[in-house]
Amino acid sequence: MALPTSGPLSLNDIQGEFGGANPIGLDEYYAGGGLVPPGTTGTYGAVPTFGQISIQNFYGTANFTPSTNTYTTGTGVTETVPSGATSCAITVDGAGGGGGYNSTTAGGGGGGGSRSVQTIAVTGGNTFIFTVAVGGAGRASTNGAGIAGGASTVSGTVSGGSVSINAGGGSGGGQSAGGAGGTATGGTTNTSGSAGQNTAGGNVGGDGASGSGGGAGSDPGLPPGGGGGGGGLDYGGAAGGTGARGEISFSYT
Repeated sequence: MALPTSGPLSLNDIQGEFGGANPIGLDEYYAGGGLVPPGTTGTYGAVPTFGQISIQNFYGTANFTPSTNTYTTGTGVTETVPSGATSCAITVDGAGGGGGYNSTTAGGGGGGGSRSVQTIAVTGGNTFIFTVAVGGAGRASTNGAGIAGGASTVSGTVSGGSVSINAGGGSGGGQSAGGAGGTATGGTTNTSGSAGQNTAGGNVGGDGASGSGGGAGSDPGLPPGGGGGGGGLDYGGAAGGTGARGEISFSYT
């Protein structure tokens, strides 16, 4: 539990939060010195690593080490905010679409998944519910479109407010057209995926916000969110490539 942001604060309170031995000395509590994690900040800024230090430096601080939890699978999973965290940066990637198939030329590449990013205030014990998207399958053997990539989602109500993020997946590549890139909503920053291609230069999958699209033919997209390449006669009858999975990360400070 974080120390108070104002009012009474004693050496015993600091020892209760960060540990240490008696008799208590403030020189035990420099940031990075073994008891207080590096980069610890509070109401009055960063706890010093050397030099002058006072009780005031510890208002609003907590014994917490920044951490990131990254997930590549999961449906309806609960994420619990760790004790001491005050902020969470959430990055959500949708999945890529599968490549299409064309028996006379080549199908279009699948669209890339989108990305949504939001940073919000949290308190230890707050929870989110998340689902990581599965990539779309490529079309095989018969003319038609690949399967669209799924949407990755995060929702919940935390100390900073409500969260409702949806990072849409890319559309499957068509028989003769590239799939559209996915779109995202709910974040502070929402980035669409790139469309798949269907050109003489190659029917490659669209890029996700982070993962690249697969090359033409049965090449899968790269995670997170790359679209699969388009398949068909031009590539030896290869099936369309599979779209890449999504991804979700929670970074706590």
